[in-house]
Amino acid sequence: MTSLLHTIILFSLAIASASSFNHQQPLTPQLPTSASHEDWQTIPGDSPFRHCGDVHPESDLFDIERVTLHPYPLRRNEDYTLIITGTFHATIPPDAPIDILVAVPATHDPDMPAQNYTVVEEFCRMTGPITQPASADDVLYDTPKMYNNTIQTCTGERPVRAVLPRPARIEYNSDVFWAFPEGLWFAKLDAKMPEGDDRRIFCLEVEFELI
Repeated sequence: MTSLLHTIILFSLAIASASSFNHQQPLTPQLPTSASHEDWQTIPGDSPFRHCGDVHPESDLFDIERVTLHPYPLRRNEDYTLIITGTFHATIPPDAPIDILVAVPATHDPDMPAQNYTVVEEFCRMTGPITQPASADDVLYDTPKMYNNTIQTCTGERPVRAVLPRPARIEYNSDVFWAFPEGLWFAKLDAKMPEGDDRRIFCLEVEFELI
């Protein structure tokens, strides 16, 4: 499974794989800075992730309650854990699109300057398995010992199991590829329902340091 952060880093949470990164197209948008975000963009958990500044999350289909990233700052070739918890308020099709924008910092190689890239990825291909209560009436606890009554969505052979309207936990345990350039990265992930449904699932920005 390609992790959200790898996807964000390649990109990346290049979302999909290094091969998809090679097919991305550069662009030069006006990127936000950490100094420009509003209080309502803040997400509990002390991670660098925040709600996007150009759209309020009050009508999002995924109500993100907490995002944690440990350790931070990220270090190349070292492990990290990213956990996103919240509640989905609608069934999310596995192929719902996520528009991803990534700003990659410059390297010491003059042939590899700082670049911005965009890619569109399917929702479940990006998130990987999502842990949810087996029943809509159950509570999803944070402690692993309470996970006996859960199911995995965004999994299985096609058709992939859709995400259900109930609490959810997305967890990644991976490492940061040693070849990623050091510096300040920026990524924006804008997830929407498929064409014909203009509802937004979520929109996240992340500005993070890689050392």
